[in-house]
Amino acid sequence: MIDDTGFPKDGKDSPGVARMYCGALGKTGNCQIGVSVHAVTDWASAAIDWRLFLPESWDDAKAVEDKTVAQIKARRARSAIPDELRHRESGGWRWTCSTRPPPSGGCRHGRW
Repeated sequence: MIDDTGFPKDGKDSPGVARMYCGALGKTGNCQIGVSVHAVTDWASAAIDWRLFLPESWDDAKAVEDKTVAQIKARRARSAIPDELRHRESGGWRWTCSTRPPPSGGCRHGRW
């Protein structure tokens, strides 16, 4: 099963936070969106992959003005978001989660 979940946020400094619809709030507000893939049976479920949805406002490649590009790059650096991670429409994130191969050598720990 593939699903997305909203995580309400008060500020704007958490990675990927933006003003968008949040199901947990039932309205538009500051939140992060996590996209997850779950293995599901009749008796149990387990998350097997998670991705943070990166809004367009966090993608410096989508910005036009130099000042905005610099601000986004600084925010991405503070959050340790790698350059190769870019905004995708939510459907694109679902495809990425469901087709990503498992890590070799077991789980890897990291921010992204």
